[in-house]
Amino acid sequence: MLLKVKKHIGLKVTQSADVHRIFVDVLKRLPRFEKDKERVWTIGLNRKNLIRYIDLVSIGALHGAIVEPREVYRTAIHLGASSIILVHNHPSGGEPTPSNNDKAITEKAKRAGSILGVELLDHIIVTPEGHYSFADNDWPLSPISSSQSSPLETCRRTED
Repeated sequence: MLLKVKKHIGLKVTQSADVHRIFVDVLKRLPRFEKDKERVWTIGLNRKNLIRYIDLVSIGALHGAIVEPREVYRTAIHLGASSIILVHNHPSGGEPTPSNNDKAITEKAKRAGSILGVELLDHIIVTPEGHYSFADNDWPLSPISSSQSSPLETCRRTED
């Protein structure tokens, strides 16, 4: 669901703090009874890192939300974003430390974006008190090595 946050559309994202400021505003707009749910969004960017859209990908419960790469990239493909930033909140607040699930989702989304040609620039966890940026913390991801084959490479080999 695309968020109607026109004041953020067209803004340039240069650092994770920019995203945190935007999402503190987004979270403030939620009704009180909705603030205890984890949410996952994507920010679609153009080549100049200007925000094209903010999309609500998933709403979960207090301790998690379901995140599938097809949902993460659906709007990016449909609207032609050149890159995305994955964002989710920790509704319990406090330190926005990533869980093992957060790390696994980031790696899976990074790989999917590599295959689709839509770069995942960052995954940012936000709370009212602060944020955690995977990009600012050296991406604890294992790169896709050339020995791993993507589905596209496999298709090309079978067609030869």
